[in-house]
Amino acid sequence: MKVLFISAWYPNSVHPLKGIFVKKHAAAIQSAGHEIQVVAITVSSSPKTFERKIYKETDEHGIITHHIEINSRFYKWIHLNLFFQYSAINKYIEKMVIPEFKPDIIHSNVLYPAGILGYKLAKRYNLPHVITEHWSKVDKFMSGSLFSYIGKKAYNNARAVTVVSEFLKKSISKH
Repeated sequence: MKVLFISAWYPNSVHPLKGIFVKKHAAAIQSAGHEIQVVAITVSSSPKTFERKIYKETDEHGIITHHIEINSRFYKWIHLNLFFQYSAINKYIEKMVIPEFKPDIIHSNVLYPAGILGYKLAKRYNLPHVITEHWSKVDKFMSGSLFSYIGKKAYNNARAVTVVSEFLKKSISKH
């Protein structure tokens, strides 16, 4: 099976340990005989108005990672603007990932923003979607965020939602 991981928590050249557990998760799925590619989107502070870097690398497990790095002095606005992030990621996936990789399923890690982006991408490309939740603040997000409605849609439309702790299972089950 070809699995496309979507993550905003993933190691990159600036933060080599960020989301290392997601990278290990991808490697574990690959070692079970599945083909994995990762699209990692990162939004960071920068003195520049806007800069987008896109690069592709193959890690020590043979997993291809497509990095989309957005650097801007408006990083907080970009981080909160799901439409902007979706546009950036969808355009790249449509041109570079779907035609070459042809995934069978999308697997997102962490509801915001990757789980919501994964939900929208799965809907657009008519693919099943799985979310693995790692985020301890998901309950707060689902209770008081402007995006809680779309977060609920992402969870409810996912083929499966997996969690890394009993605490997260209880948090998500409330919503």
